[in-house]
Amino acid sequence: MKKLAIIFVGIFISLGFKEDYKNSERQQNSAFTVIFMSSESYDYKNNKSYPCAQPIVVYINGKYIEPPDCIKDDDGVLINDNNQCNNYSRFIQPFIKRGARLYELDNGIQNNIFTVQRTGVTGAGREIHCGILNSKPIHTFLTNNQNVGTRILAPLEISDRPKLKKRKDCLNYGSPSGGMKYCTDRLMSKVDIDGDGFPELIYENEVTEGYYITIYFKKNKSWSKVFEGSGDGV
Repeated sequence: MKKLAIIFVGIFISLGFKEDYKNSERQQNSAFTVIFMSSESYDYKNNKSYPCAQPIVVYINGKYIEPPDCIKDDDGVLINDNNQCNNYSRFIQPFIKRGARLYELDNGIQNNIFTVQRTGVTGAGREIHCGILNSKPIHTFLTNNQNVGTRILAPLEISDRPKLKKRKDCLNYGSPSGGMKYCTDRLMSKVDIDGDGFPELIYENEVTEGYYITIYFKKNKSWSKVFEGSGDGV
């Protein structure tokens, strides 16, 4: 009888640990948010491209940070430092490996769920780790956080936009005389990244032969830039 009681207690404790792990895993997944952009990973060996999710920003503890990465050069030497690699293992790698689930966002609202097939790379100017997806998303952005995009967002007037400074620093390839032209800043989506019920705005900002990402947050009727980075270029 004692043996049975010990076995039962052991099973109970084991199941308890498993449940605690599941709970901590759920908490970890909602403790920070990663926003991914739909991109492509090109397989030069097989001359084929695959849909992939490229991380563009991590939101944690009220801060927006550029996604850490851990890439080796052609000689197998790490481009990133150990701190970057450790943060990559924590914030990015779990969501771009086989079996990970990412939630597609249709202008800030969850629309579909995608499964990562394997980890790949994307990028023209620099290699960036991404998650190869089971199919190509219709919409541009995805997230690791199942809580993002589940609430109806506060209304946003068409005229309610941040006033962006014009940048005349893009090469004008379309002009015979060359010179510079104004760069395009394109509003890509609204997403409530911080969970306050009001959307942040994600822009794709043109540079010569590339782009970068900016995110704007509204407080006290005023828009502020809270993130600038990521993107790609030749």
